[in-house]
Amino acid sequence: MVSKLQTYLTFKAAIKQPFNFSSMRPEDVNPSNFKVEKIIYNKDNFSIAIGEWKEDNSTRFAMRWNEGKTIAGYPSYAGNPMWFQLPKELTDIIETLKKFKNY
Repeated sequence: MVSKLQTYLTFKAAIKQPFNFSSMRPEDVNPSNFKVEKIIYNKDNFSIAIGEWKEDNSTRFAMRWNEGKTIAGYPSYAGNPMWFQLPKELTDIIETLKKFKNY
């Protein structure tokens, strides 16, 4: 049986271990269901992209955190990096942005 002291010492040793954070480039995140058109924000390991959601061929905003305990960042599925899709209703904002020259 494990004593409370052994459990405490194991926990204390575990929390002293630094996390091994890795960072992924958002340009390298290319899942089969989302095609990135442009990365519109990339700062402090957080990115926002505009691209095509292939399930319904709609233009969508997507975002992700490029740093995490694994190289894939968050979100990821089965170790593969993914983009988090924002609701389709935000497409009107995207169409407005496309009218500006700097899009």
